[in-house]
Amino acid sequence: MKMKTKLLATATALLMQSIAYAQTEVTVLMVYTDDARAAVGGVSNIETDIIAAIDDGNLALTNSNVNMELTIAGMREVNVNEGRYSSMGPLLRDLSNPNNSTFGVVHEWRDELQADLVYLIFEGIQQNGQANAICGAGIPCNQAFEDEAFSVGQRGLMDVAPIVIHELGHVMGLRHDRTRDCGSATRNCGQFLYPYSFGYIDPQGSTDWGTIMAGGRPFPLIDYFSTPDEIYPETGQVVGEEDRSDAARHLNNVRDIIASFRSGTTPPPPPPPPPGDDDCDGAINFLNNTSDDYSNSAPGSAEVSEDGCSITLTGNEWRITNSEYQVTSDTVITFEFSTGGVEGEIQGVGFDSDNGASSNRIFQLTGTQDWGIDDYSYTGGTQTFTIPVGQFYTGNNMGFVIANDKDSGSTTNTVTVSNVRISN
Repeated sequence: MKMKTKLLATATALLMQSIAYAQTEVTVLMVYTDDARAAVGGVSNIETDIIAAIDDGNLALTNSNVNMELTIAGMREVNVNEGRYSSMGPLLRDLSNPNNSTFGVVHEWRDELQADLVYLIFEGIQQNGQANAICGAGIPCNQAFEDEAFSVGQRGLMDVAPIVIHELGHVMGLRHDRTRDCGSATRNCGQFLYPYSFGYIDPQGSTDWGTIMAGGRPFPLIDYFSTPDEIYPETGQVVGEEDRSDAARHLNNVRDIIASFRSGTTPPPPPPPPPGDDDCDGAINFLNNTSDDYSNSAPGSAEVSEDGCSITLTGNEWRITNSEYQVTSDTVITFEFSTGGVEGEIQGVGFDSDNGASSNRIFQLTGTQDWGIDDYSYTGGTQTFTIPVGQFYTGNNMGFVIANDKDSGSTTNTVTVSNVRISN
């Protein structure tokens, strides 16, 4: 009897262990443009690169104790006129649109192959990658997000960085490291799915390495997602911080949801996100809500206030919000605007639907260059503006733009925009 009891206990323990460590399969449709295929010399070469990229992603998942495995649902080529895209934002929007004349077939392939996620490899656009952050922004991850499970990345980066798994990480709700996205490693920012949904960088400040989700710096990314439970063997350092940078924990929370996008089953819900406060009382919250891909932004920087209600740009820096708005004939914006006393070339605000600056979309409030809509003028100090934007133009899916242009000379010019309220 004792032997039977012992065997039963052992079997139960092994069963529970196998359940705890069961791998969740997430399927990915890998699509590449004809330009990307031609650049590497043919189908065989680019598909070899794709397999290697997915293998690298699975290595990072394994190293970080994420119980998820990526499998390739299929590899397909799509003919794309890359020359019509000056940035990744419009490319990603077109890819995500099932009615797009170029990319509608990708959605058909996804349904045919039952792929949970879709990744497009492009060749010529001189940007890294971009993804729809479908399981982030403080919204519980659920199957309703499956229509947004798309990301894009540049082929050339596949040889030097884990761009594929990095962008897929964004799709699953992960952010860059805190220094990249919050302005400081010690700073809290934004309302994300979990407070630990961040990558991690070398805490010694030497920027010798970063985990998969670290971004925007010239240092190698190691084959780990951030986690306080693992050590980077080459340095003996922990690769995450408990409750602050634990991307592995985040992925384990959402893996079954992601895997259900095309399975037809309903998985258990992930742990709920912590409650968030709207500190800006209806105004735009800029925390983790702007992209530096807009226009010719470089070199410059942006700093967001602790509550997210204010953003300051320094040097040659343009920003556009990730949040998109419908600008109708009734749209009015009210905001506070100030400069640091050093005049730039173009300083103002506006809306735009792509990442290329348009003079008929930006209200130039001050600046030495004659460019943009000049119906409103900044006179000094902190000045409140009310602009009936809809009387000048309308549009859909438009981000709010802040301009602080300075292409030459001293780059000490600053613009601060606060308490931006949009009404229709």
